[in-house]
Amino acid sequence: MMEEQSNNEVNASDNCVQEDASPMSLNKERNQSMNIQNKKKRAASSSDEEKIVTVLEKLFEASGKRMQMVTEAIIKGNED
Repeated sequence: MMEEQSNNEVNASDNCVQEDASPMSLNKERNQSMNIQNKKKRAASSSDEEKIVTVLEKLFEASGKRMQMVTEAIIKGNED
């Protein structure tokens, strides 16, 4: 009977250790999953930033050309 009680105590303590480890392993898995998601977000964000920069470069280039045309028209109008 003492032996049986001793085995039950060992099994009970094993269950406690497994229960303690389980939340930690779940937390670790959740953190790894969040890290992967964050990396994907950063990659998407980086791609979006590159698109914005490209659009702004095109906008400034077009604006520069228009300003040059306006400047040339003003200079030509002053010469006449």
